Amino acid sequence: MNFRLLLLLSFIFTAGIYNHILAENSTFYSSQNCEIGQINFEPDCDGDISFGFINFDYANTSDSFNLTINNEAYTFAYADLPVNISPLPDNGSNYMLVTVVDQQNGFCINEVDHPGIDCSNNNDCHISNLVVEPLDCTPNG
Repeated sequence: MNFRLLLLLSFIFTAGIYNHILAENSTFYSSQNCEIGQINFEPDCDGDISFGFINFDYANTSDSFNLTINNEAYTFAYADLPVNISPLPDNGSNYMLVTVVDQQNGFCINEVDHPGIDCSNNNDCHISNLVVEPLDCTPNG
């Protein structure tokens, strides 16, 4: 048998098994009724440092979850909720994507996008549009 044909048949067979396993796992996970509720994400500033509290309801999960904010990954126990992330990862934009995935069930997932937060000018005092105009002198000064 031609080596290329054997390689192609092997790939097709492997892909078929992978898709079958993925379909079985999808059915298995969805039957567990794992739920991650609406994610409450509240970013704020402490001086020029950004932080955020994250909380959500959950049911039928494992004991821990993976949290990703702008591609920065964290792992927490559900018992630790609410969690505080400080400093928040900066992706250089005004957008933050927060994703929560159950540690053992990758099909149990929820995410929320949020406007970014800029703490760089949080404590700076600015005076702008200052106008100085001379006054007329009076006999008293």
